[in-house]
Amino acid sequence: MSKNNDDMIGFQDFLSSQEEKRSKRSSRQIDSGHEIVTFLEKENQRLDRLTKLYTEKVRIIKSYPQEAALINDLEQKISVQKQLLQDQLDKEESHYRRNLRDLYRMHFNS
Repeated sequence: MSKNNDDMIGFQDFLSSQEEKRSKRSSRQIDSGHEIVTFLEKENQRLDRLTKLYTEKVRIIKSYPQEAALINDLEQKISVQKQLLQDQLDKEESHYRRNLRDLYRMHFNS
């Protein structure tokens, strides 16, 4: 009988430890469940704010289109830069002209 009692005591200890583990796990599961719900709520709020922002942006862009004015402005700036570059290259003593002159002299005057 003492052997059975020893076995029963070990078995009871095992059962009590399992119950403690279950209670710890269930509290962790509840905590992680709340964390997930909190995360999802915050993510939903963030997405709602982004939706409102983009909806407002689209409305503004449709009401006040700017692409034509921006394109014209950029084309003007590009043409000015091209003209400045061309003026620099057309100077008699520009690097471009000097290199071309040296190339012609080396290949055609020798």
